[in-house]
Amino acid sequence: MSAPALEGAGAEPPEATPRGCCLTPASPRPGACSVKESEEEVTFQGCTANITVTRCEGVCASSASFDTDTMQVATTCSCCRPVSSYEAELVLPCTDPAAWGQQLVLTVQVFSSCACCRQRCGD
Repeated sequence: MSAPALEGAGAEPPEATPRGCCLTPASPRPGACSVKESEEEVTFQGCTANITVTRCEGVCASSASFDTDTMQVATTCSCCRPVSSYEAELVLPCTDPAAWGQQLVLTVQVFSSCACCRQRCGD
């Protein structure tokens, strides 16, 4: 059984992103922060099926340096995070127990682009 396809996943990310995210190159290098797809088995309202899910994955920069103004170590961190997404309805191969004769539909969040976004570094 093949997983329901997600349209728009893996699309090229934007050149600039909001909320403190870095500029994303038009053609990301291998290992760079980007949208990845994988198949996952889910059980929803008693129906088990393989679906395609998205995730943000890849390498983002972080650094630590000594700040001579504050005389403390200054850290800069970023994480690979979604910057745009949409909801998709996946039709599962089972009938909906609440709607006789209709297919069961699962709504999932789909990431359409990812970027390295600045965040506070953890301890």
